[in-house]
Amino acid sequence: MEKYKEKNNLSNNSQSMQTKLYRNAAKTRCYKCGTEEIKYICHHCGKPMCKQHTFFVSAKASSKRESEENQEQLLSKEFSKLIPKDTKCGEEPFHCEDCIHMMRGWAWKRIAFGTLLILITFMAIPNNRLGSKLLGIITGGGLVSYGIYANKQRKKQILELKPPLPLLPNFDLVQIKETLNGSITLDSNGNYDVSVLSGIGQLNIDMSLPSEERKRLKPYQKKYGSAETFHAGFLALKGSAGFEFTEDMISNQKNKDCNNTIIPLVGRVSNQPFLCGKENRHAEKINHSFNYSLFEIPDRGYFPIQLILSFCPESDRRILEIIVQWNKPENNIDNNSQAKLWNLRNPKIESLKIQFPRTWGRVENSNKDYLIEPDNSTIIWNKVEFLYQESRCIFQVQFENSIKPQESSISGQVKVGFQGTLSGLDDTELFFPTGKKHDKSLSKIRYIDSKRGRNKLLINTEVNTDFSLSLSTLRYQYSKNFPELSKNNNNLNPFTSLKFPNLSPNYETVILLSNVISENDFYIKQIIETKPATNPRTNFINRVWSILGRWYEGVYPIDFQIDIEGVEIDDSELNNFPGKTEAKLTVKGTYSNAEMENQIENIWEQLKLLIDDTLTPLSEQGLKKEQVSLPPSSTKDAISMNAEIQED
Repeated sequence: MEKYKEKNNLSNNSQSMQTKLYRNAAKTRCYKCGTEEIKYICHHCGKPMCKQHTFFVSAKASSKRESEENQEQLLSKEFSKLIPKDTKCGEEPFHCEDCIHMMRGWAWKRIAFGTLLILITFMAIPNNRLGSKLLGIITGGGLVSYGIYANKQRKKQILELKPPLPLLPNFDLVQIKETLNGSITLDSNGNYDVSVLSGIGQLNIDMSLPSEERKRLKPYQKKYGSAETFHAGFLALKGSAGFEFTEDMISNQKNKDCNNTIIPLVGRVSNQPFLCGKENRHAEKINHSFNYSLFEIPDRGYFPIQLILSFCPESDRRILEIIVQWNKPENNIDNNSQAKLWNLRNPKIESLKIQFPRTWGRVENSNKDYLIEPDNSTIIWNKVEFLYQESRCIFQVQFENSIKPQESSISGQVKVGFQGTLSGLDDTELFFPTGKKHDKSLSKIRYIDSKRGRNKLLINTEVNTDFSLSLSTLRYQYSKNFPELSKNNNNLNPFTSLKFPNLSPNYETVILLSNVISENDFYIKQIIETKPATNPRTNFINRVWSILGRWYEGVYPIDFQIDIEGVEIDDSELNNFPGKTEAKLTVKGTYSNAEMENQIENIWEQLKLLIDDTLTPLSEQGLKKEQVSLPPSSTKDAISMNAEIQED
C-alpha cells in the first residue's frame, strides 16, 4: 500500500513554497477503519479486516436441539465437507463488504418436492376435476423448473467463486532476511565517502503437508470438479513495510493495495506430486520465496557501519587498529527518512577481510583469532562479537615491518549481521484459508531440530560493505605519561606529590575538589574509594581516593588521575587535629606533534594549580586551630599506617 506525505518548507529568504514528496511505509490495517487490530482476512481478495467490519456467514441455531448443542447454522457452504468442523480453522468463510456472498447447497429438495407433487396429482386427483389436476401439475412443474434453474445458477456461481483447494500445513520456518550493500572509501586527502549500492530483501516460508492433507483432494473434486490451485492461508506482515515486491506474486488478488502486507500462500496442485500421488508418501515440503527491494535508501548520509583506522601508540607503526563502528540512527535524522524505520539491534561481525601490501611483511599477531589466505597478503576474521554494551569492535593486527602511511592503502569487505530489519518489519501473523486468524504467533513458537531449538520466525539483516581506505592521512601517535618516572642511580623515583598537613582526606575534601575540577570544563568519569584501614590502638584511619577524569583537546582525549591519600583521626578528643593529606597527579595522553605533547604537560599544570588553590586554604585553616600533642606511640603508629597506604 503506497501512501504519500507532503512536506512544505517556507524559505526565510523568499516567499516561495517548496514541496517535497515522501513515500511512507505501509502497515497492515483494516481496509475500512484503518485500525491495526486485524482479526480476519477476506479469503477472496485478501483485505485485512477488524471484527467490526467483517461479514460473517453464520447464524444462530434455528432448532432447539442445535441450540442445546451450542452450534451455529452455516449459511455459506464454500468449505463444508472440505475442512473438519473440529479443527481450529473451521468451515466458516469470512468476507469483506465487496466479496460477501452466500454459496448455498443444491436445490434438490425443490425438484424432489415438485416431482412428488406431479405424481400425487396424477394418482390422487380424478380426471373429472381437471382444474385441480392442472393446478397441481403447473405447481409441481414450476418447482422442478425453479430447482433446475437454481442449480444452473449455483453451478455458474461455483465456477466463478469456487475457492482453491484449502490446505492446513505445518509452518516449519518463516525467515525475513534483508541485505544492504554499500561501499566506503577514504582517499589520500582524508575524504570519507559512503555510498549505498542496493537494499534488497527475501521472504522465505517453509511448510510441510501432513499425510492427511491428501484426503482433502477427493471431496474437493467431487464438490467443485478439478483442482487447479491450492490455498494454505495468508501471511500478514506486522510493522512498517518499507519495501515493494519485485514481482507480482499475488496475481489472483483483487485488491492490489494489500500486496505488500498480506501474502496469500497459494500454488498449483499439479506442482505437488504429494497431492496427486497414490503411494503412501511422507510429508511434503513446500517453499514460498518472495524477493523485494527497499525504497528510499539514501545514496549518501546515514549508513549503519563506519570504519576507523589508527596506529597503536608505541608500536613503531607496526600495529594497525581497525574499528568497526555501529552507527545508531540519531535524533537529527529527518523524521521522514527511511532510516527512522531501521530496527537494527544485536550486531555481530560475520566476516572481515582485509588485503594489505606485501611490503608490510607477514602477520605476526592479532588480538582476535584470524586466518591468512595462501597469498600471505589477506587476513580474515570470522564470527566476532561486539563488545558487551558497546557499539564497536576493535581489531588489532601486528605486521613484520613498519607501515609507511604515505605509500599504503588497504581494501576488503566486511559483513555485519543484525537482528531486525531495514524496512521496519518486526513480526508476522498467520491466517487460515478461510480467513480466520491463528491463535499463536510464529515469534512465540519454537521447534526442535536435530541440533538445537530455535524460533519458527527469524528476522535478520546483513550489511555488506566493500571498502578502500588510504593510510596517507593517518598520524602515528606516541603515548606520554606526565610527570614521567625519572631514573637516578638506577632507582625509580616516585612522582612529585602535593602535601597538605592538617587536612582530613574525607569525602568532603574529595567532593569539593571534584566540583572545582568539573567547573573548569574537566570531565569526571569516576571516583573510587579504597576500603579504609583503621588502627584500633590509635584511632587513625588511612584513606585512599582516586579521581579519574578526562580532558578533550578537539577529539583527542587526555586522561588524568588524582590519588588522594592520608590519615584521618577518628577520636572526639583529638578532633582539633584533622589529619594530613597527600595528592598525586598523573596525566596520560597520545600525541603526534610537539604542540599536542606540550598540551599534555599544560593539562598537568592546570590540574596541579586547581588542586593547590583548592586544598591549600583548607590546610591553612587547620594550622590556625589549637594543636594537640600526640603520644609518641600514636605518632609512630600513624607514620607506620601512612607508610602502608597503597595506590588503588
